[in-house]
Amino acid sequence: MLSISIYVFGNAVDLRNERHHVPTEMGVGGLCSKVKRGVRRDIKRYRGEGDCSENRVRVFAARAKLKFMEDLLGESRGCCETTSRKNTELEDLIRASNGAAEEAKSQARELEILSSLQREKKSVELERRLNMLEDLWKKRQKEFALLLEARKKSENQRNLKKREQCMRKEMCGCGGDSHENRVRVLRNELTVMQEKLESIENDLKAARLKESDIMAKLKSAEEQLEQREKLLEEATTRKSELEGKLKTSDENLLQKQILFCPKLCQATAS
Repeated sequence: MLSISIYVFGNAVDLRNERHHVPTEMGVGGLCSKVKRGVRRDIKRYRGEGDCSENRVRVFAARAKLKFMEDLLGESRGCCETTSRKNTELEDLIRASNGAAEEAKSQARELEILSSLQREKKSVELERRLNMLEDLWKKRQKEFALLLEARKKSENQRNLKKREQCMRKEMCGCGGDSHENRVRVLRNELTVMQEKLESIENDLKAARLKESDIMAKLKSAEEQLEQREKLLEEATTRKSELEGKLKTSDENLLQKQILFCPKLCQATAS
């Protein structure tokens, strides 16, 4: 609601006394052009009339009205330019925020893929470790069986020695070639048994060396698995931080939009 009057030589001239909303520069420009044409017609008409004093007042009032509309047009243009600039800044801010949001989403997707790969690698590593432990258990069982067999052979060897001693005693008491042949055969059997026992002991030593190698590999695999778990935890933490930053950016953008909209509406209304 605008009501503007100019007093010229004691006479009040109403420039505009009606409701008028100026939404854009084009509306004000059209209104000013219309007022200019009307003012020019009034000036020509006043000049053609007889009373110079009253005509001067009317001409001055018309010129003042024209100047007011020109000032209003300039102010409206400045307001429109400010509004356009602020709209451009807001659009740039929105584009930058959208770009940051897309980048954060892309990084979140990459982190999810990395986490999935890490979980898959961890599962494969655990399965491999379980298979190694199963193989180690089987080898231990075989070693235990070999140890039992070696003990049995050792007992048999002791029994053979006892039998040999008994036979020697019998030979000392009885004599004869048949007893010597029997002792010779028993000695040969004892030699064979000793060779087999040495072979079993060598196999046991080799199995123990393999066991030490396997345990070292298992320890190295555990250390690598721990390092991968740490990397996975760091990736998860980074993902949470990016999500927090994205949420904060969205909230800041929303607050800026909320604060900017009333100012924009106020500037447009002015």
